[in-house]
Amino acid sequence: FELGFSLAEKRCWEGAVSHWESGQEFLVSSLGMVELVAGILNNVGVVYAEMHEYEQALGSLKQCLRIRGAIHGEEHILYAQTIQKIGDVFLAMSDYHEAMESYNWALDVMHIEPSHHRIAIGDILEQMGKVHYSRGEIDEALQSFQDALRSKQIDLGEDHPEVASIFHHIGNCLSNQGRTDEAIAHLEEAIRLKKLDPDGGPERDSDVDER
Repeated sequence: FELGFSLAEKRCWEGAVSHWESGQEFLVSSLGMVELVAGILNNVGVVYAEMHEYEQALGSLKQCLRIRGAIHGEEHILYAQTIQKIGDVFLAMSDYHEAMESYNWALDVMHIEPSHHRIAIGDILEQMGKVHYSRGEIDEALQSFQDALRSKQIDLGEDHPEVASIFHHIGNCLSNQGRTDEAIAHLEEAIRLKKLDPDGGPERDSDVDER
C-alpha cells in the first residue's frame, strides 16, 4: 500500500495501481473485506480517473461503495465521499445527469450532520456548479458556487486559498451575465487568495486516501 501511495504522489499511475491491486489480494485473502481494502479500491478508482480510464474507475469506486456501505452503513462520511468521487468521474465523462444524481445523493448523506461536513458539502456544491455551468445554466451555477463559498468559509474563513477557485467560478458566471464590474472584483479576489499559497498547497488532484 505504501509503495502504491508513493508512486501515486509521483504520478506514476500504472505502478501505483499495480502495487495497490497486489496489496488488495493479500488483504482480502487474510482479512476479508475490511476498510483498508475499500481504501485501496477508492485509490485505484481515483487513479484510473486520472488516466482517463473511466469505466475502470467507476468499477473500482462502486466496489468501494459496496464495502463501505456494508462496514460503515449508508450514513457514514466515507460512504458519501465515495459517492462524490463517482460523481466526479461522471462529470469528467460529461455525463451530467449521472454526475448530478451522485452529488445530490452524497449531499443527502452529508446533510444528516451538516455542521460536521461543511467543507465537504462546499466541495460538492462547487462540483454541482460546474455541472450547471457546463450545461449553460448560468443562474443555477452561480447559486451553487455562492452556496459552496458560504459553506466553506464557515470553517475556513474568508482568506483561505482553497476558496480561490470558487471566486474564479463566480467571476466567470458574473461575466456571462454581463455583470463585468462584479466579475472583475471576484476574479481579482481569486488572484489575491491564490497568491497566499502560490505553490497550491498539498496535491489534491489525485485525492488518494493515505494510511
